[in-house]
Amino acid sequence: MICVDLDMRRYITLLLFISVAFSQLSIEGKRIYNNKINKYYSHDELITFLDQDTWSGGMSFGFQSEKTPVSLFDAYLLFRLNEHQEIFTGFGTIIFGGSLFTGYKHYLNDFSKPSPYMSISYHGGSYFDSGDELIGIFPSLGFSLPMSEEAMRIHFFSSYSGKNSNAFLNFGIGYVFMQKNTMSESDGKKAFLAPFLNLSFNF
Repeated sequence: MICVDLDMRRYITLLLFISVAFSQLSIEGKRIYNNKINKYYSHDELITFLDQDTWSGGMSFGFQSEKTPVSLFDAYLLFRLNEHQEIFTGFGTIIFGGSLFTGYKHYLNDFSKPSPYMSISYHGGSYFDSGDELIGIFPSLGFSLPMSEEAMRIHFFSSYSGKNSNAFLNFGIGYVFMQKNTMSESDGKKAFLAPFLNLSFNF
């Protein structure tokens, strides 16, 4: 019964993720409707439309992130649905262990401008020699601040010479709802707060 309940929760979480990430799409009859641009697609036309936007990569460094709550470095693939929405998947790592994650992020303003945002991810990781595991859902609220070339040179890399940094300072706080937790320092807890501060680079 416990296994069935856990599988059902994961299924519901997946459905909620898909419905939020692709909220601009709905099915009407045998066609798919994009309410953002007021257009109908057949199945083949939708595949062609999605193929036009290729995935991009990125990485972040810092104290945890909005993508996974236990990490010092993240590497990820990013798919922008529009100027306000993106989905992501990747991995995060600390000195001893790491995690996999996938999720959705929504910006209040255009992502290329200073903007508050909300994100939600599903993550699972194994840490330390003991193989402690942490699996859960991680909703968070944060703020994204694009970094200018001059700021990058002065504050981070004195030899930086890129034409477009695509760098963002991210900070905020999230709340981890744990589905599995065997980490000794937090064993028995069902949830915990996870603040984050990191610098991300999108390619």
